[in-house]
Amino acid sequence: MFRYVFSTLISGLFLFYGIATVVFSTPDNYINISLIEYNEKFNTFFYQRWGFFAPPPQSNDRLYYVFEKKTNKAEIIVYEVIEPLLKQKCSKAPFNGNEDLVDYLISNSIYLITDGIRAVRESFEYDAKLKNKKVDEFELTKKVNKVIETTKPFMTLLNYSKKVALNNKLEYADYNVYLKITQKKIPKFIDRYKKNLNEDEQLIFDSSN
Repeated sequence: MFRYVFSTLISGLFLFYGIATVVFSTPDNYINISLIEYNEKFNTFFYQRWGFFAPPPQSNDRLYYVFEKKTNKAEIIVYEVIEPLLKQKCSKAPFNGNEDLVDYLISNSIYLITDGIRAVRESFEYDAKLKNKKVDEFELTKKVNKVIETTKPFMTLLNYSKKVALNNKLEYADYNVYLKITQKKIPKFIDRYKKNLNEDEQLIFDSSN
C-alpha cells in the first residue's frame, strides 16, 4: 500500500513538473502571460537552461549600477558588474564556487526580468487592444517598469548593489541607486576586427528607484 501511494505521488510530481515546464517554456501566449506570477516562482526554484539545444547567443547581458549622490545629483558613479565577475571566475577557476554562485543569481535574475518585461508588456498591449486604446510607448514603459520593480529578481539585483558599494568603498546610505540592464551584441567571427562594435549596446531595462 505504501509503495503504491509513494509511486503515485512521485508520478504525480513528475507529471506536474512536466506540464509546468511545457507551459512556461512555450513562446509567450495568453496562458503563460496570465500565469506570470507563477511563472516567476517556477523559474526561481526550477530554472532551466536549454543551452544544449539552443542556438548560440546573439548578445551578452550587462548590468550597470548607477550611484547618484543624494546631496549632489551631478555626482554619479557607474559600475558594470558582469564582465568583471566573469573575469574573476576565469582567474579563480577551479576554486571559483562563490563567483559561480553570484553569477548564477545575477544571470537568473536578469533572465527573469527580461522575460518578465516581454510578458508584462504583451499583457498591457493585449489589454489596450481589447479596449481599443492607442498604446503610448513612454507610458507603457513606465507601467512595465513599475511592475518589474516589485518582483523578487529585481530586489535581488537591488540588494546586490550594497555589495557593489562595499567593494568600491562607497557609503551606501549617501547614494540613490539605479539599475540598467543592457544587451551587447556579439559580433560574428568575420566582423571581429571591425570598429565601433562596442557601441552596439541596447538598453533593456532602466529602473526608476
